[in-house]
Amino acid sequence: MVLKPSEQDPGACMMLAELMKEAGFPDGCLNIIHGQHEAVDFICDNADIKAISFVGSDNAVFVICGRQM
Repeated sequence: MVLKPSEQDPGACMMLAELMKEAGFPDGCLNIIHGQHEAVDFICDNADIKAISFVGSDNAVFVICGRQM
């Protein structure tokens, strides 16, 4: 799983990562990528990522859905 948290408040995602580590999940089960536009482009353009779930602003969803994938 690749998770890109809000750049304004990534705390909950980082806590999730720590809980997964403490619970014994193997390395690589959760991958967190920080950033803004470049991070979103990387996720959308990466052929190994088969699905994207998005929660965010209307503007961001229009950018993501309007991309040629």
